[in-house]
Amino acid sequence: MRNPCTSVCLGLVLFLVTILFVACGDSRIATGVLLWPPDGMSEAHGAVVPILEANRNTGTFLIRAEGGEPFLIEQFRVERFDTPDEANAFARSFEQFAFLYAESQQRALPVRRSQSTDSQSVYRFREGEILKIIGPPSDEVVISGLRGRWHPVLTEAGVRGYTFDFALILFDEREGIADEARTRELPAQAITVIENVWRPNEFHELISAGSPSLERLNPEFGLFPDHAQNTVRIVTDDVRADFTYESIVSSGASHIRFEGSSLVVRIDGSNQITAFFTVDGVDYTRRFRLLSTDLETVIEREEQRRERSLEIMYADGRLLQSSAYGTIAVSETGRFSWSGYELLVPGVLSPAYGNQGTIQFRHYLGPAVRNQYDGVVSFVFDGAPSGDYVSFLYEVEAGGIRLTHAPRNTFDDLQIIRSDASPVVIFFSFLEPEEASADADL
Repeated sequence: MRNPCTSVCLGLVLFLVTILFVACGDSRIATGVLLWPPDGMSEAHGAVVPILEANRNTGTFLIRAEGGEPFLIEQFRVERFDTPDEANAFARSFEQFAFLYAESQQRALPVRRSQSTDSQSVYRFREGEILKIIGPPSDEVVISGLRGRWHPVLTEAGVRGYTFDFALILFDEREGIADEARTRELPAQAITVIENVWRPNEFHELISAGSPSLERLNPEFGLFPDHAQNTVRIVTDDVRADFTYESIVSSGASHIRFEGSSLVVRIDGSNQITAFFTVDGVDYTRRFRLLSTDLETVIEREEQRRERSLEIMYADGRLLQSSAYGTIAVSETGRFSWSGYELLVPGVLSPAYGNQGTIQFRHYLGPAVRNQYDGVVSFVFDGAPSGDYVSFLYEVEAGGIRLTHAPRNTFDDLQIIRSDASPVVIFFSFLEPEEASADADL
């Protein structure tokens, strides 16, 4: 139990110290600027104050705000200067940040020693923790696909460093803490994100290049928001994930966060977004586009193109006949039988392929050959190794069709980009059904 005399003596000492400071006027040891005033002193943000005493053991200053009595304050809340002129100069530059705070929207958001993700982490924020902005931000930078700025900050634990603002909501202390910012109306671009179906960026590239491959334009692939159910589904060729969120928060001018999930979307333009998310501990970044034409319509048109191409080959049962390279019979299902192609062995075909297979139209004319040919036809022989096929550029002419062999070195992915230097060219005449040999084996 404390001795009553001790308490009386301590009180007397503090009283005498206070009287001494008052009697002596401005007996300061330094001058400070209030960075983060204690509760109840909001008006003192950025105020220049005399520092009357410093206690290294308790980490406090004894200061006196204008017109008030001396009081103790944690040293981290005050920027200390040797002279009043230095303090006044700093106060003028700090004025624009004096009331600027931020709220962390992410658990374990790091504070780093310098403006770099390679810099040491000196503190991690709790989600919803308030921090003080104490200086100007950096220029805009891109980190892991996220656009933002580094801010010099002060934490409520007294730690200083730099934090990337992607997961921060900045606010003016005089206008109220971040509740209003968290619930502010989403910008029109964010509403566009949650009201539309977004397709992988590759879909846009394929369609724009004139290569709307049915094998790649999978209708199941995309980013599918369901705002009524607070869910987002993402499906690509390598990941499938469902995200359930509690709310949507706009973070800066170009990012929206789906609170309660790992999903963050960066708005890259009126029809482009980038999604950042984590599945089973693995971080993913995937780009999506808002297609100008409905995907189902694109697929339907491509199906019709392939049907028309097959009709050229089939044409109600007629045969394709060459005096040197045999006869090709094509069925309406796309099956073919090719006999008498020995002169194409081994340069174009292999006898191991057999005589039957399936016709496909999954490749496209590149810009350099688009005006020279009508299309590309591929013969997939039943006896060929998996993934092996023989392709030809074709031109429909009066009474027949001309096939120009297209080796694999003329391809760039789905497109034929050039003709072979010394191509094998075959002309097949159309042989009507009544002229066709009855023994065409399909």
